[in-house]
Amino acid sequence: MRIFYCIFILTGFFLLKSNQSTAQKKPSDKKNVKVDNKKSGHVDKKTIHLAREYFRVEEYDEAAKLYEGLTQKYPQNQNYIYYLGVCYFKLGDKEKAIKYFSQCRKDSANGQVDFNYYIAKSFQLAHHFDDALQYYQVYRDTLSHTKTPEKFEHSVSEIDREIERCRNAIELMKHPQDVEIINFGKNVNTEFHEYMPVITIDETEMMFTSRRPTTLGGGKDPVDGNWYEDIYTTTKTDSGWGVPENMGAPVNTPTHDATVCLSADGQKLFIYKSQVERLSDNFNGDIYVTELKDGVWTAPRKVEYNVNSDFWEPSGSISATEDKFFFSSNRPRHNDPHRKDRDIYMVKKLATGQWSQPKNLNFNTDAEEDAPFFHPDGRTLFFSADG
Repeated sequence: MRIFYCIFILTGFFLLKSNQSTAQKKPSDKKNVKVDNKKSGHVDKKTIHLAREYFRVEEYDEAAKLYEGLTQKYPQNQNYIYYLGVCYFKLGDKEKAIKYFSQCRKDSANGQVDFNYYIAKSFQLAHHFDDALQYYQVYRDTLSHTKTPEKFEHSVSEIDREIERCRNAIELMKHPQDVEIINFGKNVNTEFHEYMPVITIDETEMMFTSRRPTTLGGGKDPVDGNWYEDIYTTTKTDSGWGVPENMGAPVNTPTHDATVCLSADGQKLFIYKSQVERLSDNFNGDIYVTELKDGVWTAPRKVEYNVNSDFWEPSGSISATEDKFFFSSNRPRHNDPHRKDRDIYMVKKLATGQWSQPKNLNFNTDAEEDAPFFHPDGRTLFFSADG
């Protein structure tokens, strides 16, 4: 049997580590942020307090609305402009982030220890790499000489990595490649986000993740203001791909549900579900599996391959023979329990029918590795890395 392998790209957006916002998005640590309010006549204390609290619990969409009002009411207050820029940075709107960061006076912005990082990262995401390098260098110099590194969100080694990426990008853009990207069309793509497509081996059916108003339950994620993710399915016909349908319950729930991978026979769909306990700030995400039985998808259950943990497992790929499973996780490494960046692991089915313990693969680095795809040839593993 011949096996065809294609890479499909749907509309959506991809953000770097600092502000990931997809189904498999990494929850970030919450930090208390103090807003310095300088009194100027009547002070809208209620709005200031609400903006600060929404920012503190990382509900940046709501915080941005309030800071928009505050910047209009108090246009000279650099703090409000700065935090509005941070909100848009966290929401993935790099152009608006740059707009507001650029309005901050340098003498005021220097009071915010991570200002130069945020504006550098915004320029980097907008492909303004020369501008990004200038701000990264300033941030790095500050880090190198500070006596209180604990006040900063990033280390010198992390900034060196970002500087290297910018320099690499500048060189790569000098030699553009001729690549044709074909849009799936309006039946599949919308004004909202579509990503993580998985396709049957005969290329006639596709499942993908989308954040659109038809999400089950009709809710929005309070962190980024986008609709909760659901899984959709579409079938290919002679005239092209059909209109996608929400897979509905029990596969989808009122919160985040996202595609991970599909077994070669199309009978097992692996999905990602996040768990959130906001009061305890406890976040994690696990991989589940649903099976097609008598034409109906079963209720998802956690995979039993020694994959899930108390940490974050956002992506995975099963071999065509279903005896190996590759996945990413931010669990601590055995040789460095304090590190929690994403690595790729593998488990394999033993002769006893049991699954092995996860093995951290030898190509992992000090950066992050994610999104494994194990080719049906049984020999080739694709993955992404930010190193």
